[in-house]
Amino acid sequence: MDRSSGVPALDAGGGGGGGSGARYHPYQQNDRGGANSCQNRHGGRGGGRGGGGYGGGGFHGQQPFGTGRGQAAGGSLCLVCAQTGHRVEHRATTFIAPARTGDTLARSAGPPVITPVVAGASERGRIITTYRADVFEEELRRWELWEEFGYLPTRLRGGFPIGNMEPLTRTFTPENHKGGKENMAFIEDYVAEQVALGHMTGPYSRMRVEEILGSHFRSSPLSVVEKAGSVGKWRLIQNCSFPDEFGISVNDMIDSDDFPMKWGTAAEVAEIKHEAREARAGSAFFMRAEHARVSSRVQVRAESHLHHAGRVEEVRSRQRTRVADASKEGARGAGFVQRHARESRRQAQGAIGRAEAHGYLQVATAPPGAQMATLDIDSAFRRIPIWPPHKAYLVVQARPERFLINHVCCFGIGSGPGLQGGVMDPFVALLDVRLWGPNKKWVNDLNNMHFPIAAGPNPGEWIYGHSVEDIFELAGRLGVPLHQEKWTRHEYTGVYAGFVWDLPNKTVAIVESKRDKYVHRLDAALAEAKDGTGCVDLKTMQKLNGTLTHCTFVYTSGRSFLAGLSTFIASFTNEHARRYPPKSVISDLKWWRAILAKPSIRRPLVPRGEIRDLDMWVDASSNWGIGIVIGQEWDAWHWAVPYGEWHVQGRDIGWAEMVAIELLMRRLEELGWKNADFRIRSDNDGVIKAFRKGQSRNWQVNLSIRRTEHLCLARNLFAHPKYVNTKVNRADSVSRGAPDPSLKCFRCGFDMPKELAPYLDHV
Repeated sequence: MDRSSGVPALDAGGGGGGGSGARYHPYQQNDRGGANSCQNRHGGRGGGRGGGGYGGGGFHGQQPFGTGRGQAAGGSLCLVCAQTGHRVEHRATTFIAPARTGDTLARSAGPPVITPVVAGASERGRIITTYRADVFEEELRRWELWEEFGYLPTRLRGGFPIGNMEPLTRTFTPENHKGGKENMAFIEDYVAEQVALGHMTGPYSRMRVEEILGSHFRSSPLSVVEKAGSVGKWRLIQNCSFPDEFGISVNDMIDSDDFPMKWGTAAEVAEIKHEAREARAGSAFFMRAEHARVSSRVQVRAESHLHHAGRVEEVRSRQRTRVADASKEGARGAGFVQRHARESRRQAQGAIGRAEAHGYLQVATAPPGAQMATLDIDSAFRRIPIWPPHKAYLVVQARPERFLINHVCCFGIGSGPGLQGGVMDPFVALLDVRLWGPNKKWVNDLNNMHFPIAAGPNPGEWIYGHSVEDIFELAGRLGVPLHQEKWTRHEYTGVYAGFVWDLPNKTVAIVESKRDKYVHRLDAALAEAKDGTGCVDLKTMQKLNGTLTHCTFVYTSGRSFLAGLSTFIASFTNEHARRYPPKSVISDLKWWRAILAKPSIRRPLVPRGEIRDLDMWVDASSNWGIGIVIGQEWDAWHWAVPYGEWHVQGRDIGWAEMVAIELLMRRLEELGWKNADFRIRSDNDGVIKAFRKGQSRNWQVNLSIRRTEHLCLARNLFAHPKYVNTKVNRADSVSRGAPDPSLKCFRCGFDMPKELAPYLDHV
């Protein structure tokens, strides 16, 4: 099996048009109806204008899309090689960079402006993108990332499939939504701009579009929405979830699981990890050796800023030694780079594996001098070329019966984030493999950090391994269109995912402008609800739930104040209905309003270290009570009232299992634990999932989660429950009043919460 393409490896064929051959994904059918020749695992491309096969990469872990579900094609593709710019041998990038403190360096002019490359022998076959397929292929092979991302050059040359689409047997063109009709001037300006950019062609009549595409087509209703976080700026949305007369939409044909991508969440940034020193040293040697090979005159950028003569000479001496060693090694053959790439990656992976065993340092313990920069991909979706047969599903109807053919990805398609990730993930991997990171991304937003590799000549000054200029240079060669304005250089504080990160002080907070916006959003919802006497719509509640869920990263105790809202949202029977919110939801929203009305708190990012396994187990039984086990000791609580008296008003066995976790965490608090993560074993999977989410639809379980989170927040504790089978749960016998004789009894001394005291007696 060819791991890069996800299909059996086949010999490369001659590639003539109309020839027979195996078909394994949409690219295998050429535009004249013939099957292309399959490729071997080395990614060769078949020759011939009739449709040489595409090689080197599958669908990023996805199942190949079957060609039988696509439309008949017309007009061949001309796969013109993108211009690659200068090669790596011509680079003059240095490895050591000075600290960005004060005004010692002029601010960069910003990312390079990248001209799109247009290919294709027909309008249907137009491929337009800024990304340089040849350079990506060169870099992925050079850094041994081809096996994971070898699919990318193929898609950049031939377009990205949007899904496993059903054949179109008729043309479907619904009218635009009200929001589109009311903003027709904006729509016309937008499509005119897109035509000028080459992203769209038209307008055409229905018949002409069918002639160009060689098939039926469908459009989706247009709407105009305000851009998130940009007051007065608007975005055109194609509602690809709008169903036809048979109840099927374009997005219904798309399985988002076919388009996986890596998300850099705020939680991951909070616990972002930097490489162990040994790993950094191994890869750093390769980078320096590579620079020595491509240029015999390596210039150290930091020298002009290191005024201390001894320090400068020390740096220069080390660099000269590395240059000399690398030059000797480079003379041994052309395979030097590949051998050292493999070796440095092997050393790094080994060191990383060892570091994981001892727990990585988190951002809370990031070294002094750690900084972050933020970057943004300009018009990210509109840089993704669409595979020609799938353009029939993305036609735009600006005015009635005036259609435009979309050649790039649009907003509203379900696979859009995954398509963008198909380019962004390899780009981030090329940064990571150079140790230009750590990196985290969220669709088109990139958070890049760098850590010092040496101290500067003066207190508080540092030397770093890369700068934003290095990223700009790489992005320019790859054709990654970084936004000209939405970027910051490396600083000690930065904004990512709507949060302000303070690295020196190890805190995170909500951006103040967003906090104000969230308060206004709550005010509007509460005014509409009128203390429960007014109706609210589903869209408002869903938007509010998303906003408040985002806030729980800073206001962690607020997670349990969302359960009622989630339950209320689930009660809507259709998206257009309006309902009266219950008083519990109003109360929770008022709690959020009060907490967000104050200046944003700063959540401390204190490290908890690796997960501690103290051999802790919890269980509950309906007929006896609750038991906990820590190592070789146990404690238990017996039901104080009959089953029929406690098993009411939401108190069930799930509630009892959650209370068991709560009591165990209270015991750890009593023992003086703080700033720690713990492994806890339970045999109730539902409670484990509810605890991980921070909420449950059972309001009694939710109250227990809320109490536990307040406790954990105060002492920076965190529980990691793990499911175990009841048969091996060491607390099972304790919860039934028959503990294992080999265990020793201990007695917790904490006060039982007043909500639990009527139902439990301490054994």
